[in-house]
Amino acid sequence: MNLLNFLIIDDDVVDRVHYRRIISQTQQFSAKITEVDSAEQALTLCPQEKFDCIILDYHLPGMNGIEFVRELKKIGNNNVSLIMLTGQGNENIAVNAMKEGITDYVIKNDLDPDYFVDTIIKSMQKKLQENKLQEQEEQLKHFAYFDNLTGFMNRYAFEEAALRTLSEAKRFHNVIGFLYIDLDHFKNVNDIFGHAVGDALLEEVANRLRKILREEDLKARIGGDEFIILLTRLKTIDDAAIVANKIVEQIALPFQIASHVIFVGASVGIAGYPESGGSLVELLKNADVALYRAKDLGRGVFTFFSEDLRLVHEKRLNFEQALHRAIANEEFFLVYQPQFELATRKIIGMEALLRWHHPELGLVSPDQFIPIAEESGLIIPIGRWVLETACKQFKKWSQEISMMLQLNIAINLSPKELSNPLFLVSIQKLLIEIDLPPERVSLEITESALVQNIQNEGILTKLRAIRLQLSIDDFGKGSSSLSRLKKLPINSLKIDASFVEGLEAEKADVAIVKYIINIGKELDLTVVAEGIETETQLKFLIEHGCVAGQGFYFSYPLTEKEMTEFLINYVPSI
Repeated sequence: MNLLNFLIIDDDVVDRVHYRRIISQTQQFSAKITEVDSAEQALTLCPQEKFDCIILDYHLPGMNGIEFVRELKKIGNNNVSLIMLTGQGNENIAVNAMKEGITDYVIKNDLDPDYFVDTIIKSMQKKLQENKLQEQEEQLKHFAYFDNLTGFMNRYAFEEAALRTLSEAKRFHNVIGFLYIDLDHFKNVNDIFGHAVGDALLEEVANRLRKILREEDLKARIGGDEFIILLTRLKTIDDAAIVANKIVEQIALPFQIASHVIFVGASVGIAGYPESGGSLVELLKNADVALYRAKDLGRGVFTFFSEDLRLVHEKRLNFEQALHRAIANEEFFLVYQPQFELATRKIIGMEALLRWHHPELGLVSPDQFIPIAEESGLIIPIGRWVLETACKQFKKWSQEISMMLQLNIAINLSPKELSNPLFLVSIQKLLIEIDLPPERVSLEITESALVQNIQNEGILTKLRAIRLQLSIDDFGKGSSSLSRLKKLPINSLKIDASFVEGLEAEKADVAIVKYIINIGKELDLTVVAEGIETETQLKFLIEHGCVAGQGFYFSYPLTEKEMTEFLINYVPSI
């Protein structure tokens, strides 16, 4: 039988004895009973002892029962069952008592012991149910306003609190700072170690942020690996830089998650009131713009918003929108640059190269639009279009021109295309549909892409298994190790054009080109030189054993029509 703790408040000692006798004699529960004769005494006791039920008279010295309940709420005793007794029935008193939180209301006159006990039990059950409902409401409220993983605010709660803080800053001329934080390469953690480790890492990141930030600073997780911090009451906006620098330094330190030592970093964009805007929407947008700039600078840094950054960002967004339209309006086209066996000048294949004809800007350099397509994810549909267009055109030439049976076509791939789980299936389906032998297609991926994402090696193995040719483009610029290189399922290396360009003047470039050619020989890989423009460069490459190449010395990239004519009229130079 549970022991219940009762407090009886009544200035009439006879009534108190009567209540005590009824409670003590019941077989429904056992009781510990405390008696006081005033509300003031009760208010002194309540913070010190946890009562399950308080039985009080409405007419108390100094204050009535309803006034007592109001005072009780102020000291935080909201979970106790409250039963009010009065000498006569008064409907208005009963209604007001219930509104203030009285659990039940009983008439003193001719109080029936069984009824009184029953009222106590029902009152406590009712209060218990109310408390459970209140706990559930609090939990729902927490889930609605806070991130369950880190305990930080979610975006909705943050914006509510930030609006209040911004309003206060305007009223009292305070300086506040918004820090937009993004973890660098967090996706790799999820991909390599799994989402459970990724979640544990986010919790640890949140713990480090708590140690850096003040209690009054607003903290929110608004995306997978994105956080927003609002720094309150700064002396100057330069104080935000001090905090941002601490964040960058602390997040760069290794994390021990289970048995894994994990390195990530943080990029931070800063926007301050009043320097960077007057509205919450504007300040958050400008902090995001600054974050983009921090990423462009190589990540692991912080950057302040400036008007120049806004203009650059708007230009970038406009460029991205133009890329969307370019896909829909068929503004992309391909050109094809022939590849030759250097010693014989015999054509051995071609490389398909993407070009964009903007309706207002004219021809836009791939160096301008490819990075933006990569960042925005548009490289996936663009790459799919390139692959389909190049393969179908190559098949068409193979059917119309007999010499094509000896040639291959090279097509550049983005790292994001390789990471797309549908890529392998889609290229297999394409080659089957157009009846193009896989060994006639060479897929090129840059060395830097392989260095940044080791997972690309797995898809390369699968591509080689279906007999596609694989080449590392821009070799020499990505710093891959030889031990790793020899494990890759590749067929060829392409010497970057910048090294070929320096063959006539730069000793370092001469040494690099020789080194790459020797690597190719040792690993039994075909070495292809890009950017050959002079006879001197060509002779050097032939002399040192480079097998193939392309460049303006042989041919500029040709349109579909020009390439058709070139193939029909092709006569070997030797």
